[in-house]
Amino acid sequence: MIRHMFKKQHLFDLLVIIAVGFLPFTQALTLDLKFPFKIYEFLLVIAIGWGAVTLDPKLLHINWKIVGPAVALWMVAALSLAVAPSSSAISAAYAVRFGPTGDGLAKLVYFLFVLLSFSIILNVSKDRWHDVANAWLAGAIFAAVYSLVLCSMSFADVHPSLLPGLERHQTFSYAGHKLIRSGTFEEGNFAGLFFILSVGLAMQTGRRFLAVLFTLAVLATFSTISITALFILWLVYGYYYLVNGRLRLGVKIATISLAVFSFFIFLRSDYANEVFRRKLVTDQVISRNVRLEAARMALNAVRSKPILGIGLSQFGYHFPEFQPKEERKAILTNEPRNKDLNSPPASPNVPVERILLSKRIINNVYLEILAETGVLGFLCFLAFLVVIVRMTWKNDAVFLKATFIGLLLVFNAYPSFSVLFIWAFFALMVSYPVWKDHPYKSG
Repeated sequence: MIRHMFKKQHLFDLLVIIAVGFLPFTQALTLDLKFPFKIYEFLLVIAIGWGAVTLDPKLLHINWKIVGPAVALWMVAALSLAVAPSSSAISAAYAVRFGPTGDGLAKLVYFLFVLLSFSIILNVSKDRWHDVANAWLAGAIFAAVYSLVLCSMSFADVHPSLLPGLERHQTFSYAGHKLIRSGTFEEGNFAGLFFILSVGLAMQTGRRFLAVLFTLAVLATFSTISITALFILWLVYGYYYLVNGRLRLGVKIATISLAVFSFFIFLRSDYANEVFRRKLVTDQVISRNVRLEAARMALNAVRSKPILGIGLSQFGYHFPEFQPKEERKAILTNEPRNKDLNSPPASPNVPVERILLSKRIINNVYLEILAETGVLGFLCFLAFLVVIVRMTWKNDAVFLKATFIGLLLVFNAYPSFSVLFIWAFFALMVSYPVWKDHPYKSG
């Protein structure tokens, strides 16, 4: 695989392909510059510079039919930030990275970088889709194995060796143990979505064993939304094989019976109780209440600024304005995300004033775009998703399309729309039918 990946490869293509292989390292092996500077960002910056010097067409050519709606979203985001109201005194007191304007500008610049990277990966994948997919899977294998090792060692109460950048990691309490659930990522939700996308790529390339490995990695994140999306994915996969596979009727009946039996056994397990019932039904888990509260405040933000929103990356500075006074004492906070963005843990002993001074995120991609860029930005984002569907829905990429549906589901409980591996998957999804019909295939 590796020998074939580098055969007759231009430096620009090589840098992009290697960068894709490092996509799961969003927290591990990063350099702290008030934000985690990642290896794949460094490689893509070099690729962009090299492409500019050599006038590489894969950098200079932009397919506006595909990228156009996303660029329109960026322009709306820039406009929303330009007209954003100043933050209130209470929310201006946060310990933050760059302040209200600085945070907004930083995200705007980074989103532009993400869009340029999306265009580059799209152009490279049209010729070398298999190479790019192989690089993704190679990085995902390491990340999945490492994630499972961390989870297993923490279950055995053995202190694991952490990669640089993982000094802070997310844990999940299970059976009296603090299990590391985030792997090479900052949060379990980030890891869960990445491995879901990896399951789809593994199935699309015919690597079912890897799909099983990535499925186990999703389970090790203890992410309710990710595991729900994973279940839907495997339902689609199973239906596809039962309908299109050359299986005898008896084998099909036995397979369905085994799947149903396994599902009910799973529902009765302690794992399902911890991940689903305790999170969704009881009040013992803070994250559900935090997200519901943030969703209500985001909707209030949409009502107050429906056209352009309150400004990119500004919700954390304005959310108290959208919190009903009678409910302010019920605000629950996130755990600290890093040493520069410390939020107090939810506790009855924490003063309300201190709780109100904790920066918040919406944790829902759709509501984030609606609240911060308004209806205009949300329509641009929907237009981009529609373009992806129209360009891919008539081809035979069954597993990529099923994974796309899972991705849309996970967006309902996901921190941000500007995570680069999401856009890299978009590029792989859109470029797949072009690569399939191309006279040259790299794998």
